[in-house]
Amino acid sequence: MPSPLHAYFTHATAYYAMVSDPVAGPNASKDVAQAKAAQAAAASALKTLDEVEETGKRDGCRLERTNDEVSSHAERHCAQAAMNAKDCSGAVASYKAALALNPDDLTFNYRLTAFCA
Repeated sequence: MPSPLHAYFTHATAYYAMVSDPVAGPNASKDVAQAKAAQAAAASALKTLDEVEETGKRDGCRLERTNDEVSSHAERHCAQAAMNAKDCSGAVASYKAALALNPDDLTFNYRLTAFCA
């Protein structure tokens, strides 16, 4: 049975993949309710990851990435969903958190300055 972390992360990742699709993406990215749900799922994944780190257990979740990689991806998904939900302050917070984990990521830098300035 998948852990809550896995479920939240999968929800956010599925949304990110859907809006990144060249065919479905343009229409999917306009659905604010879907974007807010994905943003909430990514935020829940981050919260759950923090709880997992505190307890030292992964609760059966077998993600093959390090916690920083999972956090970076979840922040990216959260930022994209926030932008689609017209939540610029949420996107800025997520891009800044992602940059704190990976300061050399040019995509995060670009999106933060180009879309959130």
